[in-house]
This record gives sequence, C-alpha cells and structure tokens, in this order.
Amino acid sequence: MADFRINLYYNLSTLLSAGLPILRALRMVQNNASGRWKKHLSEIEREVGGGYELSESMSRRRRYFANLDISLTKIGEQTGQLAEVLNSLGEWYELRRKIKNLIISGLTYPVFVIHVAAFVLPIPLIALSGMDWSTYLPRVLNILSFFYVPVIFFYLMCRLFPRQGSVRRIFDELFLKIPLLGSALRCLAMGRFCYTFSIMYKAGVPIIECALLSHESCGNEAIKHRLKGGYDAARNGTPMSQGFGRNLDAEFLELWNIGEESGNLDKASEKLGQIYLDKARFRFELIASWAPKLVYFSIMGVMAYMIIKLFSQIYGSLPTGF
Repeated sequence: MADFRINLYYNLSTLLSAGLPILRALRMVQNNASGRWKKHLSEIEREVGGGYELSESMSRRRRYFANLDISLTKIGEQTGQLAEVLNSLGEWYELRRKIKNLIISGLTYPVFVIHVAAFVLPIPLIALSGMDWSTYLPRVLNILSFFYVPVIFFYLMCRLFPRQGSVRRIFDELFLKIPLLGSALRCLAMGRFCYTFSIMYKAGVPIIECALLSHESCGNEAIKHRLKGGYDAARNGTPMSQGFGRNLDAEFLELWNIGEESGNLDKASEKLGQIYLDKARFRFELIASWAPKLVYFSIMGVMAYMIIKLFSQIYGSLPTGF
C-alpha cells in the first residue's frame, strides 16, 4: 500500500510552486484524500486559516507526521522554500516505499516456499519409516519453528527496546554486523543523514541546526554515535569534518572535507546522499535476489539430512549378514 504522504507532499509542492496560497493548496489536495486523511487535512486547513503555521498544525498530529516532516516543513516556512522542502520530503518517502516494496517482494516467495516445504518434507520420512501419522503435525511445527522463532525474537527486540539510548545502540551495532544487511542499513542511515543535511543547508538553515536535525534523522543509534562528533564540532564553531569519527568511510570524510573547503557543502552532502542511498538500494536488491536461493539451499540441505538419516536408520537396523 502506497504512503499517502508521497502524493500529499508532491501535490502541495506543485501547487505552491504554481503560486497558489497555502489554504487553496490544502483545499485542493483534499480531493485526492479519503477517510482519516481527508478529515485531518480538513482540520489542518481550518487551523492554518485560523492563524496556525502548517508545521504547527502537523505537530498536533504526530501519529501521521514524523518529526523530520514537521522540522523540515518549519524550516521551509522560515526560509520561504516550503515548496522545495515538500518536494524533497515526497522524494524521501518515495525512496522509502521503493526499498520497502523491494524487500517485501523479494521475501514473499521464499516465505511461501518455506511453508510449502514444512508441510511436504515430513511426508516421505513418515511414509518410508513406517512411523505413525500422528507425528506429522508436530514435525511440521518443528520445521516452521526454525523460521518463526528468530522472526518473533527480532520483532520483539525491535518493539520492546527503546528507540534511543545505549541499549538501542548495542542492538543496532549487532544488526550492522550482519553480512550484507548490516551494510545496507549502514548506507541507508548515512544516506538519510546526508540527504537531510543537504535539504536544510540549501534552504539556508544555520549549520548547527542542520547538523542537529540530520543527526537525529539518520534512524540508527550506532551510526548516530559515529556522526555525533560532527554536530559537536559545528556547535563549537569548527568544521564538522574535524569532529567526525575516524571509523567512518574514507570516501565520506574526504568528500565532506572537500565540500567544506570549497564552500559547496550543500552539493557535497547531496552527492553523498545519492551515493549512499544508491548503495543501500543495490544491497537491498541483492538481499531480495539471494533470499530465494538461500531458502532453496537450506531446503535441499534439510532434505539431504533427512534422507541420510532415514537410510542410516533402515540399513543400520538390518542384520549384519544380510
């Protein structure tokens, strides 16, 4: 299901760029909304007409608008670049949707195969070994447990762990060590940081505010810890590159430093954002491509193990002189 915010931000950006007042733009985007979104947009229009800023009205509905959306909208209002900021938000949510759909589409078929295999694999073992069919369902559940137990475990860890703090940072560090997935998550967090920074810096936002909000928006506590020195350096009036941790990518440090020295930090951060987001997309595509293959190899391994075990039971029970 598509995120309604994609069309909302794109449409508002287009209408504002065409010179329409914010109230008329809000009224027009309601035509494409339905249900709760139509209701909230109607309330936002009424509040903006009563003197509220758009960002202020959005902040009253944090269930539907993220902190990043509210902060960037406020910056767009303050700098007179609301249309550009809303367009950038639309691009960001569109990228998120593409990555999410890529992961879901890549994992749907392997999950289906796992469930089919769970119901099929026990049949030959039971039939050939002469075991009672009352053991069929427990065997199916045993196979499925190898899939569901880790999934439930990681889901509970994500839900129960706080989103910020040292505990979450340890959790995120563990995720970053997972082959390929960790690299994809790292590139996504770095891309978010650079992309958010470029949006605000181009809008004329003071570098301290750019550093703070982009640092908060990267979405990974482990990466935030590595980038924190950049915000501390900006707050102390020194170049951000002097505060970044040395454990960051050499490419990132070099391009950021060049951007600061040349006075083109907006272009450098935008370029870095594109590089990292492209890397993240490529890695998620690899995951989606290799997930089915890993499932197939796992199933083949299980089948080989069951066949070997079955034959060892059959031939091991035969008389020695047979």
